[in-house]
Order: sequence, then structure tokens, then C-alpha cells
Amino acid sequence: DYSFPLFMVRDADVLEWNFQGLPRDQFSTENGVLVTKGRRWPLMIDPQMQANNWIKKMEGDKLVVLDPMIENYMTVIEKAIYNGQAVLFQNVDEEVDPSLDPVLNKSIKTIAGKTVILSLIHI
Repeated sequence: DYSFPLFMVRDADVLEWNFQGLPRDQFSTENGVLVTKGRRWPLMIDPQMQANNWIKKMEGDKLVVLDPMIENYMTVIEKAIYNGQAVLFQNVDEEVDPSLDPVLNKSIKTIAGKTVILSLIHI
């Protein structure tokens, strides 16, 4: 039997995710693979906060948690990316601020040892 999650990650990874709070069902495990192995940033619709809690436990203290209502969130995102930190942007509406496009499109490069966000414009 072919198993997408077990093809992409080790059993130990799935067990660790479960220990960190990811539910043990097949659907959650597949989503865990997409979150950790995907090339795109994941968009998680999470009314029960299971994914949020899992991400927070998985990333620990190095996670930067932001809300679009925070006044200076773009500066915080820039600093987090520069420092190699993961960012959880929660409570996002249906439309996202266009100034986030370079981040969402992964227009992030390392130039001369420095991490830069290409075309980041403050509005």
C-alpha cells in the first residue's frame, strides 16, 4: 500500500508531530507533510486552532506570531526573515495586504551573506 506521508517523511517525524499536538488522523498527517515539505507557504483555515497550536509547539520560542492588526507587522516580518525565524501570521482576513506579496511569493534571497526581501514596500 502506498502512503503519501510515509513516502515523504519518516515515521519518527509523524510521531513527533503527534507529540507536538498534530491530530493522529491521515488527513492531518498529510497536511503536516504539506506544511513541512511544501515549496509554498501554507494557508491553514483552522477554526479549532489545532494547526496553530501544532505550529507553535513545533517551532517553539523561535516562532514569531503576528496579527495583521499589529501596527508595525511588516518591520517585525522583515526582522524575523533576516534572522531566519519562522513567522505565524494569524487572524488574516480574506484579502491580504499587497505589501506582503514579496514574502508570500518567496521573493527572499541571500545576497553576500545577508537575507533580503526583494521589492518589499512599506505602505
